[in-house]
Amino acid sequence: MKNAFFFSCIFLLISNTIIAQVYVPRINNKERYKEKIEGTKYVSEAFSEATISSSSKIYLVRYDAYNEMFEFVDPNMTKRDTFLVNKTEQNKEIHLLSSKKKYSLENFMNKDWSVHSTYFIEVKATESIILYKREKVNFTPEKPAENSMKRGFPAKYTRAEDSYFIKKVGDEYLLQFPDSKKELIKMFPDKKEKIETYFKNNKNSFKTEADYISIIDLLTS
Repeated sequence: MKNAFFFSCIFLLISNTIIAQVYVPRINNKERYKEKIEGTKYVSEAFSEATISSSSKIYLVRYDAYNEMFEFVDPNMTKRDTFLVNKTEQNKEIHLLSSKKKYSLENFMNKDWSVHSTYFIEVKATESIILYKREKVNFTPEKPAENSMKRGFPAKYTRAEDSYFIKKVGDEYLLQFPDSKKELIKMFPDKKEKIETYFKNNKNSFKTEADYISIIDLLTS
């Protein structure tokens, strides 16, 4: 009996390095009227098989792109509770097995110089530069009808446009990918001639993921 209790304690101690003991759904202002919220805060409602960092254990996860947190279920547990993955260096990488997506917990700097941390998808990695994508969902509060003549609007989640970030190997922070030729040259002054030639021949850059990948190829060629 004592041995069983001892091993149970050890199991819980190890588990706590992966999970936050917070059950989902969490109660907050939005949860109070969650039945009225249109859309979804998840990139995909369905759970997907994944591994967390260096562990070979398979979990079922899904990404809450509004709160920018991963939820997960341990398929080996009898009680299928949903937990949150702690945003720590120990849980830095989330590998989705079916889609081959690799999420990485990274520090990034906004244009106002404030520093934050969230999960990014690693889109393309080279020896000198890594391209990341940030998935985000926005929330619009409910807008009740002012009177019987005007229509109200329910609260809703809306998928935001993906944003792209860049990290030079050795840098501490990710920076948002420049949105103009001028800003790109400012970030990579030694590639000025190549950048100018590229934009002369590619008028619709910064439109698709393929555009960003092409620019990374240019910068590393």
